[in-house]
Amino acid sequence: MALYRQLQLSFWGDAFVMDLTPEEKFFYVYLLQCTNTKQCGIFELPKRTIEYETGYNRETVGKLLERFITYGKIEYCEETKEIMILNWIKYNFINSPNTIKCINKEIKEVKHREFVYKLYDLCKKLVCPIHLIFDGVEGFQKKTRGLEGAYKDLGEEEIKEEIKKEIEEVEEKEDAEEIIGNSAADVYRNVVNGTENEGISEVLEVFNNNIHPITPIEFESLQDWSKDMSCDSIILAIKEAAYHNARSMKYIDSVLNNWYSLNLTTCPKILAYQREWKDKNKDKCNGTKFEGANAEAYVYVT
Repeated sequence: MALYRQLQLSFWGDAFVMDLTPEEKFFYVYLLQCTNTKQCGIFELPKRTIEYETGYNRETVGKLLERFITYGKIEYCEETKEIMILNWIKYNFINSPNTIKCINKEIKEVKHREFVYKLYDLCKKLVCPIHLIFDGVEGFQKKTRGLEGAYKDLGEEEIKEEIKKEIEEVEEKEDAEEIIGNSAADVYRNVVNGTENEGISEVLEVFNNNIHPITPIEFESLQDWSKDMSCDSIILAIKEAAYHNARSMKYIDSVLNNWYSLNLTTCPKILAYQREWKDKNKDKCNGTKFEGANAEAYVYVT
């Protein structure tokens, strides 16, 4: 089976990447997509391997590694020849059983324990299901004890309580300045404390009730949409996905992208457009019964 490593298109527009030299850009992409990469973002990468795969000599490899360590993007252990991509989990974590099982297995094979502790802290900040990710990992049994039921068959209020507990644990052990200001954990904290925008709180509730317990990456995506679309229109898109049994962020994105391209950014505009579309195509729709979360929102493409 072929293995792939995805690179988001936004990578090239990132302020940090734009300021890199061509040599640094190539090296950064190499670190993210080299043959040794793993789902957990920690993997063995001897300098000899880097030399062979990039064509750089040992001196250049050493200098480039030092630069990215200084930039705060990686850490490298000379003793075990392992590298840790610090932002890997933030941008590549997928809350699926197979992915979590894979990460759990990989973590148990990491030789440099300090990297495992750093990964644990990052997962907590991003509100990832640490009780599953670190299940059975030596030294983490006590840390994950009592969280076995988190995110599994829970209602919205229970999910909020589990998230709140994890965030409180992070705040007790970490200085506030170390917590990423724009991370999903901060937004979750505001939601569970009732200080977040009421609209986005309702979006979170509808998503959890109709799709699945939301992941940090999915929440960030919905947050981005809330800058261009009203919260009620996002909720309508979520209900569309549920009605068509297409419970994925990808489907919701496709619905919202279509509406946004038509300048339909609020719920009244969307419903008015769909009523108009239905009237124009009544002959095609004749005899077809539409039901679901919102009967008028039965179609999102023209």
